[in-house]
Amino acid sequence: MSEEGYRRKLILHKRRKRDRLIKIALGILAAMLAGLGAIIVVLIYCRMVGPLF
Repeated sequence: MSEEGYRRKLILHKRRKRDRLIKIALGILAAMLAGLGAIIVVLIYCRMVGPLF
């Protein structure tokens, strides 16, 4: 394999690896935001309901 072909394969490999890591990071970020949203909704609901006793 020529050096140019090897370099092209290496660049594609690194790009795929980076894209995969970005997908994972975005998934984690979306999950964190969803969890934070759920916590905020629960806290607002608890504030509206008031004390239990």
